Amino acid sequence: MAMTRRQLLRTTAATVASSATPRARAADDRERKPAAKPLRILVLGGTGFIGPHQVRHARERGHVLTLFNRGRTNPGLFPDVETLHGDRAVGSYDLAAQKVRPWIDLPVWLPPHGRTAGFARRSNRRALAKGLTFRPLADTTAATLAFYEAQSEDRKAQLRAGLAPAREKEVLAAWHARENKS
Repeated sequence: MAMTRRQLLRTTAATVASSATPRARAADDRERKPAAKPLRILVLGGTGFIGPHQVRHARERGHVLTLFNRGRTNPGLFPDVETLHGDRAVGSYDLAAQKVRPWIDLPVWLPPHGRTAGFARRSNRRALAKGLTFRPLADTTAATLAFYEAQSEDRKAQLRAGLAPAREKEVLAAWHARENKS
């Protein structure tokens, strides 16, 4: 049975939210304590939407970060954090030819052509100027976790997003083989 976009979004959100335990939703003061073991964290983006909040939170806890982004949004926001510039786009590589499905196999990938051309490049600036607001991330996470926990164990077992590790290895091998021929 094919999954609808709404089901996929719920599944993806449930997967992310399932990592949020009651302890993880505890008081903010506990969250700001230094980490027992500082981590080295690679952040994709980190300078737009929720990225700056994540970067600040991780730094407050003593983690060492590296940002990987295109250097277009707020490029000087974290001058003392190592930043690598690049584009994680796969260029002209045809993921569809590898039978990789947008929204299902790669939940954050949409083909740059057809119905989804430019979909992720739309600006919400005008809507924000007219009063658009966002539901707090903590509320969304809690609601998604509640939705997930309300599902039967059989249904929870079916909720998967992303490529299986073996399939991801196949797709990457095909991409590397193509890149080495160039």
